[in-house]
Amino acid sequence: MIKEAVKYLGANVETRKELIAHFNKFCLPQIKKERQYKMGLGDSWCAMFTTVIANKCGASSNEFPYEVSVFYQTRIAKERRLFTTDFSNVEVNDLIIYDWDGNGVLSHVGFVADIDGGKIVAIEGNIKNTVGYRTITSGSRFIAGYIKNHYARQKVVQLPELDRIRELAKRTIKGEFGNGVDRALRLGEDYIAVQNMINSGEVR
Repeated sequence: MIKEAVKYLGANVETRKELIAHFNKFCLPQIKKERQYKMGLGDSWCAMFTTVIANKCGASSNEFPYEVSVFYQTRIAKERRLFTTDFSNVEVNDLIIYDWDGNGVLSHVGFVADIDGGKIVAIEGNIKNTVGYRTITSGSRFIAGYIKNHYARQKVVQLPELDRIRELAKRTIKGEFGNGVDRALRLGEDYIAVQNMINSGEVR
């Protein structure tokens, strides 16, 4: 899903209109009737962005918490036992939830795009009114928790590909592909598989 989200970096008003139109046409009908809300250009759109990206990647509302509200998106995740506050369980493609005021009001969400030691690089919609990256330490008081995104890891790497991905993972650990955005761009379509293998601890 990170690869899809990256396509919208620097989104302008016209791009936001396209995202909103996609949500209203394809995502809204999959949300419970009592929670259906037609998005407009003036609405906060971080949760909507994650929902649209998931939909574009083929995930249904049964496989990903479709919502326009971070609060209700997190509620769905908790009902499905997908919410965690344990950073050690977090992987690329999971959702990161923020509470900016520290008062229990969940106020923002994005995708975990990279994990570099104790730092998280997230890609988010509605960051400075566009799509962009944020780097934050895992121990930040602003992080309320994470939502596991199992759909993004359902694709099984076939055995003939496994050795190639393992070799790329080893080279990545050695620093050949850089970090953060640079790593994602240089690995391209292999980024998610390589990052998941690194996070699994299978290669050192």
